[in-house]
Amino acid sequence: MATLLGAQRKAPNEFSSGKVPRLERKIEEITRPPRWPGCSPGSLANRASRKAGGHMPVKPKDDVDIATLKELFEYDEDSGSLVWRKPRTWRAKPGARAGWAEKHGHIAVRINGRTYKAHRIVFAIVHGRWPNGSIDHRDGNPQNNHISNLRECTHAQNVHNSGIGRNNTSGAKGVSWCTDRSAWVAQISVNGKNIRLGSFETIAEASHAYQARARKLRGEFVREVITEPRG
Repeated sequence: MATLLGAQRKAPNEFSSGKVPRLERKIEEITRPPRWPGCSPGSLANRASRKAGGHMPVKPKDDVDIATLKELFEYDEDSGSLVWRKPRTWRAKPGARAGWAEKHGHIAVRINGRTYKAHRIVFAIVHGRWPNGSIDHRDGNPQNNHISNLRECTHAQNVHNSGIGRNNTSGAKGVSWCTDRSAWVAQISVNGKNIRLGSFETIAEASHAYQARARKLRGEFVREVITEPRG
């Protein structure tokens, strides 16, 4: 009897040991999303987004009807700002400018505890409908919400009209230094692929080459920035 009790103590079942039962582990393996070498669960979607021309776009929350927007806000044509008519928070007063500047510069407002981009609300109030797709600021200033500065676009077109990236060391969009060639290289992204436009002695020459190709490929959504030689 003692031997039998000792054997039972030495062989606890899967539940008493705290381990996940084999059946549950099997179910987890079946339902777990597949992994590829070097890929996190969201990396493939991010990669597809980058091919489309930039970071993964966030779907806007265009779920407030236009009548409610017009009841809450008034669009000031002179300043391009939203002004509160009937604030839904004690912090705001009627007639006060609505919103605050977010990290990346866009003006945002809060409605019923949710955050909305002011430029999308301006477009909706003026045109009587929410915009299709993204909204591009023509002059590149995210706080200039004059209706003449706002235009509907795709996410890729919005990225095309963006400024110079943080990692850019040349000061010119689409231009980088190539150590192997000891020259400035101009390149442009088309459908997720980088196309080299040539090697140049100066930043200005490379910048002119980039701008010329960008105007052909991107039309009105190209950011016109020509850099002059340094020093």
